[in-house]
Formats: sequence, structure tokens, C-alpha cells
Amino acid sequence: MKIQPILLLAAVCAGTALYGCKPLKDKAIESSNDPKPVEMGYLPGARALPKAVVYKTNVPSTEYVPVNTTADGHTLISYPAPSDVSVKASMPLQLTDGWLLDRRGIGPNSRFTSYTYAEYSALKDTPAPSALISSINPAITITAMYVLPITPSQAASDTASCNRLIREGFPGCEQLLPPDMPVPENDLTGKKIILKK
Repeated sequence: MKIQPILLLAAVCAGTALYGCKPLKDKAIESSNDPKPVEMGYLPGARALPKAVVYKTNVPSTEYVPVNTTADGHTLISYPAPSDVSVKASMPLQLTDGWLLDRRGIGPNSRFTSYTYAEYSALKDTPAPSALISSINPAITITAMYVLPITPSQAASDTASCNRLIREGFPGCEQLLPPDMPVPENDLTGKKIILKK
């Protein structure tokens, strides 16, 4: 059977187009040694619309900039540039019963630096990864976290809905912390991490 030249050309073009649309790997996950700041996402690896996240911490943390790390807290996965942070748009929103609505990209492995949003946003350059790791405040830990069935923008514009979900016991929400997830108990900058369940 003889293949028509036009059909052959069309097949080659289609194959090239499909190859050209191949998604790139997430550089934040592929190389944690990348010195450039990486914008934090709400749900790493998710292709669908991000979902709102609410959380609690053991001590007040609303003014401190979070970064995402590996589970042991020793390697940065993602962190913001100073230009990505502002007091008005980045600080979490206070909800009922001590819950906070995330607006920066909090996850189970997030840690809080000693930089306030005001201090960090005023920096001329992004701190080196080693400086950010050293700035992590081991006294602040996330004690509970849920993913809500609404987007971050919906949650921010309708905090009453967030409060209702909290008061009703988080129906239709995904619990990330706890249970069955160890929470760092003390110093994240040392060699040994003591965990409690």
C-alpha cells in the first residue's frame, strides 16, 4: 500500500506537535539545589484548580513568612522572592476558633522563618537557601491542617463559608494534619529531629 505524501507530512507534523506539548518537570522538585526562588503552590503537583487550606499553629505565627521544606526540615523545596510577599496580600486571614486561612502556600512540611512579612518584602535580594534554613523558627509548628472544597479566592472572599465548615467539623474536607503525621517537636536546624505522634 502506497502512503500519500500529504498524509505522511500530516502524521509527522502531528507527532511533532504532540512531542512539543510535553509538560516540563517541576524544577522545584527536580532540583532542590536551585538557588533561584521558587513560587510556592497550594497543592504541589496538582493540575486542577488549587484548593484553600486552613491550619492552626501551636503559637501565634500570622506575621512570619513560611517556606516549604523536605519532611526532615533540612532542605528547602520552595520559597518566595521578596517581591512575591506583602503584608496585605500574603498574611493568613484569621478565622474562627484560632484557624488561619493560608494565602502563601502552606503544606504539611511548611516551616516558619523568623522573617516577618514586612521585613521580608523589604529585602533587596532573596536570602540564600542556607540563610532561610537557618532562619526557621523551631518553636512554631503546624498542629492541624485541612484542605477545603473551595478555591483560595473563594475562601478569601467568603470567610463566613470557611467558618461554617470549621464549626460543622470540616464536612467534605481533606485532613492533612493530624492524624498519622509526625509533627516536629524541637530544633529543625540540628542533626537530630525528635518527632511525636
